[in-house]
Amino acid sequence: MANSQAFAQCQVKKVFKAVCLREAESQSDLTQINNTTASFKQNSYQLKRVFAEVGEYCMGD
Repeated sequence: MANSQAFAQCQVKKVFKAVCLREAESQSDLTQINNTTASFKQNSYQLKRVFAEVGEYCMGD
């Protein structure tokens, strides 16, 4: 279960909400979540990297 798509996407959505202080709203947000989920899986599920990627994305908000 830990290596599933659902797990990865759930973790990324939690980080997005915690870092951006909002739910994903736009198509751009959803694209970022999908890209970060793929990156999370490709990089051995490093949650620290997810925080960095999402933080960089949300800095413009």
